Amino acid sequence: MADNGPAAVGLGGGRTPAPAISGVGGGGVVPGDLLVDRWSLGAVVVLVVNDHWLKGRLGADPGLGIVTGKLSDVAGLAFFPLVLVSLLEVVRAAAGRVWSTSRRELAATVVAVGLAFAAIKVVPTAADAYAGSLAFVRWLPGALVAALTGAPSPPQPRIHHVMDMTDCLSLPALWWAYATGLRRRRARRGPP
Repeated sequence: MADNGPAAVGLGGGRTPAPAISGVGGGGVVPGDLLVDRWSLGAVVVLVVNDHWLKGRLGADPGLGIVTGKLSDVAGLAFFPLVLVSLLEVVRAAAGRVWSTSRRELAATVVAVGLAFAAIKVVPTAADAYAGSLAFVRWLPGALVAALTGAPSPPQPRIHHVMDMTDCLSLPALWWAYATGLRRRRARRGPP
């Protein structure tokens, strides 16, 4: 068997090609590391601060409420494709497969997130499906705890989703997610 260079053991015990480059501080590129990229973490901080602090203080003002709403959309669109790509990488690594995502997979993920976001903002059926799915996801942990403890199951929460076509103005933020993924791909390949 030929030696193809260093290899890393995946989460599932299989051997996968090791990354060729290190990130900041000399750490290697690993499955799911897009979630801890400084730009990804920055988007999460913006999303959390905006949703849990700014909206409560500025959201009542009509002009500032528009800004805080769009800020959440921008941060979410910059981050969510990276969550999906990271999830795909972790699942592949757990299965012992080569986990690295291709440029095409990154682009397809970004496009899919953009289409889904636009759909829930302008298509009533998609918006209803989104609200129902989100309600289920929020209900499920409490229902599982209730089932394990014998307590009554909680009611499914009501989700108030506002369709707003102007939220689609935030779609260019997807480029941030794509650029972050490309930057990580270049880092994995190593210096020219």
